[in-house]
Amino acid sequence: MRRLWAGVAAVGILVLWTTPAHADSVRDSEWMVEALRLPEAHQIATGEGVTVGIVDTGVDSTHPDLTGVVVAGKDSWSPAGDGQTDATGHGTAMASLVAGHGHGADGGDGVLGVAPGAKVISYGAWREGDEQYDNAELEKGIRWVLDNGADVILLAYGNGNSTPGEQALVEEALAMGIPVLTPTGNTEEGQLGVGFPGMYPDVMLVTCSNRENNYSKIGLPSPEVDFAAPCEDVVSASNDHSYNSISGPSKAAAVAAGMYALIRSRWPDISLADMHRKILLTAADTGSPGPDSEGGYGVLRPLDALTAAVEPADPANPPHPVGDPIYASGQPDPATEAEKTSGAPWPLIAIGSAIILIGALILVVAIRRKRT
Repeated sequence: MRRLWAGVAAVGILVLWTTPAHADSVRDSEWMVEALRLPEAHQIATGEGVTVGIVDTGVDSTHPDLTGVVVAGKDSWSPAGDGQTDATGHGTAMASLVAGHGHGADGGDGVLGVAPGAKVISYGAWREGDEQYDNAELEKGIRWVLDNGADVILLAYGNGNSTPGEQALVEEALAMGIPVLTPTGNTEEGQLGVGFPGMYPDVMLVTCSNRENNYSKIGLPSPEVDFAAPCEDVVSASNDHSYNSISGPSKAAAVAAGMYALIRSRWPDISLADMHRKILLTAADTGSPGPDSEGGYGVLRPLDALTAAVEPADPANPPHPVGDPIYASGQPDPATEAEKTSGAPWPLIAIGSAIILIGALILVVAIRRKRT
């Protein structure tokens, strides 16, 4: 069975139809870098040691902002068949938002991704000129990134139909503790409801936020929405070493995939549930109080997710040793701090009490001997 590549309309895949940004102005135009406080977050984690699997249109691994990022790839249509030829530029945009490291002096030019220390593996499931794609190709892509070491999976398409094979692969990834990220539909493209893979249980459905840190109307509201990430006029890399500034929920999903890479980089053994908690419970709830269909838990905040104290999903059975500051994020233990600030030198008091007691006993014995 074949279905429309719903991502073309739903997530803004028409990358090459936009006006390229001038290379010298790319970093200045990348408003999400400041909005997400990425330089500060990168002092704590960069995504190093994490591999993000991207099932998309392939990735142009020769782009200056992605050199050395794509460590492996596969497709069934390019001459090389290595997933490193991009059919439209969309997959390259996704990879740059996840793991772009910029270029030039100290990487100060070009696109800075959310997790510039992460690596990418790419499966090209859609080729230039196709209006449709085989479900089998997508399933091959998910299977391939799973088999080749993906720690995070980005499926930047939406509004498709479910297939037994796709559902089984998604469930396998989640059972392995691998987060799966996908965008909502695009209201500007007339999408009316969220499809698959976004409707699979426990897949993280990402909607849009804007420069003002508010929810963007581009993202399709849905009760299944988990959180929001930047998607309006987001600068990204494209084919032919160019850049584009477009809007679409797929951009938000790529940013979110980078966020999960940061969390996994800092805490390699963290459980899937606790990754979710770190991100969801530190999101900026800019809408009505509590999770809602417009923005889920709120707009993600990388620095807060990396530093704020968040209790584990199962406090009675944390996935790390008790002494590991994974949830306190390096903050002192409250009990320890209470002892430090109470002004009571408890060890000295205990020793002093013992000395007094021994002295009293010696005195009692001496008195009794004198009496006898």
